[in-house]
This record gives sequence, structure tokens and C-alpha cells, in this order.
Amino acid sequence: MSPLPFIANHLWQSTLFAACAALATLGLRTNRAGARYLVWLAASIKFLVPFGWLAAIGRTIGPWALPRIAAGDLPAAVDAVGVPFSRPLAAFVPAGGWTSAAASASIALPRLLVLAWTAGAMALVWTWWTRWRRVVATVDASPPICDGPEVDALRRLERAAGLRRPIALVASPSACEPGVFGVRRPRLLWPARISALLAPAQVDAILAHEVSHVRRRDNLAAGIHMVVETLFWFHPLVWWIGARLVEERERACDEAVVRLGSEPAVYAEGILRTCRLFAASPLPCVAGVTGSNLARRIERIMRDDGREELGGWKRLALALAVLAVVCGPIGLGAVNAPRARAAASDVRVVLDTVSLKANTSGEPRVMSRIEPGGLYNGVNLTARALVQSAFFVQPFQIDGMPDWTDLARYDITMKFHSESGQGRMWPAAMLSVLQERFHLSYRRETRQMPIYALVMKGQAPGAQLRRASPGCEEVVMPVPPRDVGTPRPPQSVVEVGRVMTDLSAMPCGVWNNGPSGLLMRKVTLDSLARTLSSRVNRFVVDQTGLIGEFDVELHYTPGPFEGPGPLGALRGAPPRPSPADATGLPIFTALPEQLGLVLQPTTGPVDVIVVEHFDRPSND
Repeated sequence: MSPLPFIANHLWQSTLFAACAALATLGLRTNRAGARYLVWLAASIKFLVPFGWLAAIGRTIGPWALPRIAAGDLPAAVDAVGVPFSRPLAAFVPAGGWTSAAASASIALPRLLVLAWTAGAMALVWTWWTRWRRVVATVDASPPICDGPEVDALRRLERAAGLRRPIALVASPSACEPGVFGVRRPRLLWPARISALLAPAQVDAILAHEVSHVRRRDNLAAGIHMVVETLFWFHPLVWWIGARLVEERERACDEAVVRLGSEPAVYAEGILRTCRLFAASPLPCVAGVTGSNLARRIERIMRDDGREELGGWKRLALALAVLAVVCGPIGLGAVNAPRARAAASDVRVVLDTVSLKANTSGEPRVMSRIEPGGLYNGVNLTARALVQSAFFVQPFQIDGMPDWTDLARYDITMKFHSESGQGRMWPAAMLSVLQERFHLSYRRETRQMPIYALVMKGQAPGAQLRRASPGCEEVVMPVPPRDVGTPRPPQSVVEVGRVMTDLSAMPCGVWNNGPSGLLMRKVTLDSLARTLSSRVNRFVVDQTGLIGEFDVELHYTPGPFEGPGPLGALRGAPPRPSPADATGLPIFTALPEQLGLVLQPTTGPVDVIVVEHFDRPSND
């Protein structure tokens, strides 16, 4: 999958998050600057954490942590707002195709964008590196100050701020303002002649300002935002957030200095003298005393209006907002996770009778039938197919099966009833048989595997994907007659080889995989995606955004080993000849032409059954 939609969605989400952060700071305008600083820092960090990564965590844990949740309007609305750039590139191709010039431009443009980004990022890295080496050279040339009034004042202020590790004070020969260098072992660059130019009270106030930077770990936060600016240098909002971070961190330190007892007038005069006599720090991650709008800072310091601490309800609102930002994408990813879920039902069953016999007839026909009253009958099924039915998965979701399981075939009949729980009974019953007769042991894993995303080709569905027509009846499961010769009524789980060609006569929620294609009545697109998984030998997840129920009519020429029905592809099944009226189209061509849908290759989490032990039955 092209990374461009992912990047575009991430930039959009980060921009939207920054806009919400700006609104939040308006609500905190009467509070102390430290609270607003944290909000802006969160907006900066959001650029480094795509919501797609959090959603991927949810998709990984979702199949195990949550039951199947039907698609609703909320996930679609969230997708429309949160991921507006997820349409495939094929959807933007004109009906007549690209002209040669347009096609060349469409190929060259992404490369030019990558080159432009690389050039901008490297230029910024070079600028940061040059300035960093200049600061390092200054620090290396600065002798330590081990005693004196500045050291005594610094240690007193460190104790008042609760700092355990003392800050090294070095005498800087440069004309740069006082600034803190480093994160783990901070050193305070103190201009050699500043003490002679400031009053003792002003020296204490400037030292208190730098101690506050260390206590707040402002250099670390500034370094994180420098990474954001390097990666997203082209986004104006990133630089605006950087200016807000500098402004609010200096205001927070100003408020801390005044709270520690410095006279506002003395402190303001000390800042003005420092800014007049010394140059500003060359790097945001070397926190000094300048920054932000100096006139506005002096006005706020002199006003000293005693900003409020965060109240209880504001703390709660911010905590809930953080929880929603982190857990929201994870939850949505879990709800929309590809559900290749093994042993999907939580029902526990009791086996009344079981008959398992090897089938050595050599007949190609297979049959799998579920009947009312807890009766299952399977004929000529491979051992692998039995495992598939127990976990309701596709062949590619099973790993570790012995080779003989694709050849050995069995007839199985079992009668069972539910002991507790809700869900499909026959997979749980089949699992019990496999554990008892085949000594099956297994474990579940979630693996990143190639999958297909079912997406829209254009703006509207194709002609043969229609909103479900009214009037279909729900499936009724009558008790079958005891006479073996009497035909049984159609069932909700279609037996292999059975074909229904009249879509209007089908019950609700029923699908038929015939030799000429696929008919589905009143089903969701998620059901269609899961049904297609057995046709393309790869898990398919619905990303069309289409909500509701549809009638599906898809005609194509199946591959030689495609097995119809909910069991998916039954390995070892013989090739089926296509009927005379088959379209001759492969499924990847028929889907966009008839349904207006595209199978887009990508990767995603898929649940896998790893078979650790599997024996032949003793009576085989």
C-alpha cells in the first residue's frame, strides 16, 4: 500500500488535534502557564505518534478482547472525519485512464516530494548540528565555578525546588545569555561578567529562572519538538506550536520565580538588562531567560495577578481528554479489527453421539451439513477441513498441520447440545471431537500477514451491489423428516455443491458460492469480505465505509480449487468445470466491474491456529 494516504491522514489528524489543543488553551487562559505548556507539548508529541499505530494495537488485541460488533454509523462517521484520505489511488484515475504525460507526472510527483522533504530535513539537521557544536565548544571552554555567592544561591534555590542532583555552574567566556545545557547532567552556562552587571537580587532571580527550567525538564521537551520540526518542517503549524512552547515555558518559569519570593520589579529589570547585554541562546534546547514577546512578559511579571491552579473539574477534563486520545483509536481499531477469530463461539457443548470413519471411496464429492436439533453430518472431508470447521477459519490461518491431513478423508456424524454460553455449537463440537479422537493441541497467535483491503473503486457501488431489497424471509430451520429419501429444505449454511441461481428467492442472510460466482441476500459488506477470503486465499477486511445490508450478485470464473460455503477452500477438492454461462472474468476483474469494489493488497493482523500435536485416529 502506498504510504501517501497514511501520511496524509496522519498530518490531518495531527492538525485537527493541534486545533483542539488551541481551544483547550483558551479554556486555560486564566490558569498558570504550566498547564497550557503541557497541552502544547501534547500537540507536538502527537506529530510523532500516528493514530494509525494506536489503531493497529487495537486491531491486534480486538479479535480476542471484544466480541463481534456490528457496523454502525459511529465508526463510519469517525472514519470520514479521521481518515479522509484513505481512498485508493485507483479511485482517482479517470475513466479513460491517464494520458502518457499525466501518468509520468503521477509517478514522478511522489519522488519529487520525497526529494524535497529530504533536502529540507537535511538542511535543518545541518543547521541544528552546527549550532549544537558551537554550544558544545563554548561549554568545553568554560571552567567550572566551585564557590562564591552564585554557587551558594544556586544550591539554595535547588533545595527550594526539590532538585536532588546539583547543577554544575560554569563560567562562560561568550556573550551568550545564561542558559542550561544538557538533560541528564545539566550545566548552567553563566556569563563571566554578568554578576558585575546585575544586583544580587537580580542574580538570584535569574538563577531561580534557570533552576525552574531544569526542574521542568524543558530541554528534553525542546529536543523532542526539534525532532518534530525536523520531520515536519514543511508544516507551518509545527513552527507555530514551537513558538507557543517557548512562550509558555518562559511564562511558567517567570511565575515560578515570583512564587519563590523575587520582587517582580527587580526580576523584570534583571531580564531587561540580560536581554540588552547578552545574545539569545542559539538552540531551543538550551533554555535561557529570553524568548517570547519580551514586552508582554515584563507586563505580566509586573502585573503579578496570581494565576489560578487547575481546579478539580479541569484536571478531570484534561485526564479524560488524554484517555480519549490514547484509548479512542485503540478502541476503534479493536472494534474494526479483521475478525479471523479462532473458535469464534464461546459456547460449551456436550457430545451425545459421535461417529468418525475413514472414507477410502476415492469419490471427489464432499458434503458438510448442519441440521436442526444439534446434528452435524460431514462426508469425505479431509482432516484439515475438520480443523477449519472447528475454528471457522481459512486454510492459510492454520499452521503446523501434518502433510497427511490433506489426503486422509473422513465421514463424521455427531449429535450435540449446548451446555452453556452462546454462539455456534458445531465448531465447538468439532473441536471436542478433534481433541478426543485426533489428540489435537494448539495455540493461538496473531501474525502480521498479507491481506486484502476491500475498498471502493469510485464514489458509488457497482450495478450488482444493491441495497437489500425488502421482502426476504428469515431462514426457518424446520425439523427434517426421518425418511432418508425425502428431500431436505435449504439450510442457512449451504452444503457444498448446492447452487441457488434466483437471488430474489433466497432467504435473508444466505449466500451461495456456486460454480459461476457468488450470490448473497441481505448481508453486510463485512460478510462479503469474509466470504471473499476463501476465494482469494487471503484474509479480506472491509474498508469500504458502506453501512447497512446489501444484495450481492457476482459472476466470475472460479479458480480450480475454490471450495464454496462457510468452510472456505477445502484442500484436496477436485477442480470444478465452469458452466457455459460463466463470465470468463477472474475475481479481481469482476469485483470492480460488477460491484465497484477493489481488493487492495496490504498487511494486517490475522489470527492463526498453530497446531502443536495432531495424530491419526486409532480406528483409522
